[in-house]
Amino acid sequence: MPQSLVDTRMVVARARAFAPLAVFMVAGACQSPTVRVDGLSLAQATPEASEYTLRLVVTNPTSTPFALEQWDYGGECDGRAFDPSHWMASRTLPAHTTATIELPLILPGPPAERHPWRASGTLTYSRRQKLSETIHDLGIPNPTESFVATGSSAGQATAPASALE
Repeated sequence: MPQSLVDTRMVVARARAFAPLAVFMVAGACQSPTVRVDGLSLAQATPEASEYTLRLVVTNPTSTPFALEQWDYGGECDGRAFDPSHWMASRTLPAHTTATIELPLILPGPPAERHPWRASGTLTYSRRQKLSETIHDLGIPNPTESFVATGSSAGQATAPASALE
């Protein structure tokens, strides 16, 4: 076997061996952003569909900025499912910062203002560090942070994620 092929295989084997450790170091041993649902409000309505605004409070407790990449979320209101949503975050959350994010939720049909609701989802993010970029280049998915909350009517959330898990 040619020496260059042996060297290439050794590099690939070392990278694969290092990947779980790197994931632990970046995702497991470090703090992640926190996501809390602040409330749900009716933005506009027609007989065909109602648009709600889901208010989320995102906190970065670390000294490293986070790149917020994508929101995947949905839920239900009055027994009807919101359309599943994917929203590109395309935003950096600086170190030691809290931000309020508003995301649209579409409920088919007329509004359900005085009924129980539930919202849940995930935020995909990455740290603004060289090691994070290397892990991403190896094909390892970026970490996510989940959220879930319920409410009795359009308005404030009554159960943060930590209370439901």
